[in-house]
Amino acid sequence: MNFPPNDPDNPPIYPLRPKEDFSDIAPERRKSALKEANKFFLILLISGLILGGILSFGLVKILDKLGLTEKPNHPPHFDLYRREPNPTQPNAKKI
Repeated sequence: MNFPPNDPDNPPIYPLRPKEDFSDIAPERRKSALKEANKFFLILLISGLILGGILSFGLVKILDKLGLTEKPNHPPHFDLYRREPNPTQPNAKKI
C-alpha cells in the first residue's frame, strides 16, 4: 500500500533522524569526520581510476592478441546475401 509522503497518520517504517540529534557533536569532531570522509572518497576514486585503467589496458591487449581489433578480410555480412536482379524481370531492382 502506498502512502503519501509526510502523512502524520502513517509514519515511515524507518524514520530519519532529525537534524537536532547531531547538535551535540563537537565542531572539531565534525571537522575531523568530514576530513576523514573526504580522504576515504579520494582513496576510492583514485583506486577505481587506477584499477579501471589497468583493466582497460589488459582488455585491449587481449583483444589484440585474439585479433579482434583488426579489419576483417572477408566481405561484409550483408554482401553475402545480396541477390542479383533476375534478367527475366525488366523492372527488378538490385537489393
